[in-house]
Amino acid sequence: MHEVRKEAACDRGDRSKRLLIIDPAREDASGAAHQVHRLMPLSDIAYTIPDKPISKLHHTYFCAVISLTAHVHISDRLYQQLLRLARAMRVIALIDKSSQGRNRVCRLLRDGVLYDFHTLPIDHERLCFTIGHLRGIFEHESRPKGIRRTTAMPCQNQLLGKCPAMDNIRKQISQYAKTDLPVLIAGESGTGKELVARDIHQHSSRADQAFLAINCATIPPQLAASELFGHEKGAFTNAISARPGRFEQASGGTLFLDEIADLSLDIQSQLLRVLEDGRIYRLGAHQPRQTNVRIIVASNINLEEAVRKKHFRLDLFHRLNVLPLMMPPLREREGDAILLAKYFIAMAVQNHGLKPASLTEEAERAILAYSWPGNVRQLQNCIQRAMALNSSGKIDRQHLGLSRTTASDPSMQTLAGARAEAESALLSKAIRTFDGNISRAATELGVSRVGLYRLLKRHDLDHKQLVNGGKDHDRDTQV
Repeated sequence: MHEVRKEAACDRGDRSKRLLIIDPAREDASGAAHQVHRLMPLSDIAYTIPDKPISKLHHTYFCAVISLTAHVHISDRLYQQLLRLARAMRVIALIDKSSQGRNRVCRLLRDGVLYDFHTLPIDHERLCFTIGHLRGIFEHESRPKGIRRTTAMPCQNQLLGKCPAMDNIRKQISQYAKTDLPVLIAGESGTGKELVARDIHQHSSRADQAFLAINCATIPPQLAASELFGHEKGAFTNAISARPGRFEQASGGTLFLDEIADLSLDIQSQLLRVLEDGRIYRLGAHQPRQTNVRIIVASNINLEEAVRKKHFRLDLFHRLNVLPLMMPPLREREGDAILLAKYFIAMAVQNHGLKPASLTEEAERAILAYSWPGNVRQLQNCIQRAMALNSSGKIDRQHLGLSRTTASDPSMQTLAGARAEAESALLSKAIRTFDGNISRAATELGVSRVGLYRLLKRHDLDHKQLVNGGKDHDRDTQV
């Protein structure tokens, strides 16, 4: 018999959107599974995999998180139960960093049991992002094809923002959705690159077909070919059945490859061939398979710099950089931080059963003053944490947990202040190094020309004065 504990406060929620957490080791309250249970209000925790019919499990849960730490013995029976669970929903594993944990996850990934895995200690931000992404996939797949959701509440993957930079992003999305050409989305982590990719897909002629997103950084190098291109039965040890890769699964739709720079050069060369003729070879196969996939990729590093360092293929970069799009960081989106914060409050109430709340004026000032190095994703987590830990209905500055000065040490400064100083110094150095050439300085810093001009304006820096001042300083030191 399996035992399931439900959080009573969340029974109001839609049962089709619940998360199933499985703890075979029956760890105490400090265990990984219980940490996830506390993190995700709309969740049930079980000590064994439920033996309900697959259709019932699929109707009840959108995703499962299972703790497979060293204390858990994966017997043949448990393995078969995992295979069965994977037919009902996507499965995320929590593993330790031991070699045993890595071997386990390699086998489960190869056999198509796992959608993703997370190593302990849990990175709450990354796990929440993954689970939120799977909820969005579940909702999309549950809707009849051709039917768009139209509710008064903004949908979860809506691209919000009123600043000029976001207006320009929306114009680019509208233009790029009209073609099937590759799109390369650049920008810092947490800026919403996957939302843009999904938006392009939803406005394209492929909107009624699959949208698959895969984070290349989470794929073990030895499994990348199988994950992307699939494998035949017997292609390698434990390949007990043939399995289509992501390209085949997304055929007719869109495949989004995030953190594209994390793919090995060998996989990059295979990806280049697929982009050229649309044909893929499963591992162990002798005949190609034709696919029809729209490719959108993203990276939070400067791919041109990666090409110079021989970490990324130049020919692949040119093949992908047909339609470039640069996501602005949150600190450059004037006024959008408050708009997004209020949206995340509404989403937390709707999706997590939290009490409605509003921002005080002091909280709004703190949000606008902060530089948000983690961008929109950090703001979302900050708001969710503030609402979960505060039941007063008012979110004040102290609830946000943003960095502040320490009164006992006047030499201390906030992270935002330190970041601003470092950013200003780096901008000044780049402008002087390239003798005021904005294009070269922007390339070196990994930003667009427009982005560099915005940064200079934000720090009240005049690039002409920087160059002239630097030359005067050089002349003075030589006298």
